[in-house]
Amino acid sequence: PPVIFVVGTAGAGKSSLVTAFQRWSRFLETDAIAVNLDPGAERVHYDAEFDVRDLISLTEVMTEYDLGPNGAQILAADLLAAQAGDVAEQLHALSGEMMIVDTPGQVELFAFREASNHLIEVLGRNQSAIIYLFDPMLSRSPSGFVSQMLLSSIVEFRLGLPTKNFLSKSDLLEPEELEKILFLEFENKEAIPVAPPTKFMRNCIIAIDPTSVSEAELPTVIHTNRKNINPKIENIKEVMPRTE
Repeated sequence: PPVIFVVGTAGAGKSSLVTAFQRWSRFLETDAIAVNLDPGAERVHYDAEFDVRDLISLTEVMTEYDLGPNGAQILAADLLAAQAGDVAEQLHALSGEMMIVDTPGQVELFAFREASNHLIEVLGRNQSAIIYLFDPMLSRSPSGFVSQMLLSSIVEFRLGLPTKNFLSKSDLLEPEELEKILFLEFENKEAIPVAPPTKFMRNCIIAIDPTSVSEAELPTVIHTNRKNINPKIENIKEVMPRTE
């Protein structure tokens, strides 16, 4: 089935979105498979058909290898990659119309470890896409907003998957704050001068990816209120690969 990876910085609302998505799909009588890839999650509020914590315990990794939380997260990602065959068998045994994957809280663990690319290949690169969540508090300042645009572009560049940006928990912002973010998003899009790529930059991009990197997507606004998930989630359809 098509696979959606939910990615974002810690606290951006990844698990909350997966929970809301699962409840929404059940309301529509659509069979969506929820997957948890965060071994450090203390609890999740959705029913995970596959939970990495059943295979890897972060506490046991910390104890056995004498690591701190961050080092244990990195090693856990590598241990998961080492068990990719078993993981693939379990995931392929699940049946559903769509798979939504809750990724680790630290975005760099998913974006910069080779385990993620390996997992994407196992699940099917041609039928996968990314939802990147923008943290609403960080988005209140232009520097924070642009930083998240850059992070999203890095994730898309590293993993090579179609990516759609969403402003998470927008109802937690004051109306004037949301209006300011929307102004950054829409009004200034054509006003910001963009320098043409240098020959060196162009050659680097072509060397890495001959098809080049797509223009960064500006975020779609979503709310913590689950009833608003339905119309907003439709935006992902435009970046989801078509399956035969």
